[in-house]
Amino acid sequence: MSTLIQRARTSGKCPPSLLRDDEDIDFDSATVKVVDINELHISSGPTVPDDFKKLLEMASNLESIPGDPDTKKAVLITRRCIILTLVASTPTENTTLDLILQNGYLSEVKLWMDDILKGFVGEFSHQCLTIVR
Repeated sequence: MSTLIQRARTSGKCPPSLLRDDEDIDFDSATVKVVDINELHISSGPTVPDDFKKLLEMASNLESIPGDPDTKKAVLITRRCIILTLVASTPTENTTLDLILQNGYLSEVKLWMDDILKGFVGEFSHQCLTIVR
């Protein structure tokens, strides 16, 4: 299990049923660029908004995930849960958070909600709970 998954589990902000134990090396590597080293929230820095945009792309594209359709969907759910947890845990005074919100984060989350409502990805109640937090 990756350190990122352990941190997400420990935070209590993401339902454990949405977090896979399998390693997701590409996503973990991309996440390191945007996560604060001491806390499970978005860090500040000039490249963080662009790096975060790459995370959003990784949480929206099934083709980049290896495996069968069920595995791909499970990985997508975990990625989305972690991103939602990072944003929800970020202090509101973090200026990078403002940039992320301005750069289309909420539009992307709306697409995720559409996926949930269509029954394409995941359990409605758990993912909505994560989004609301």
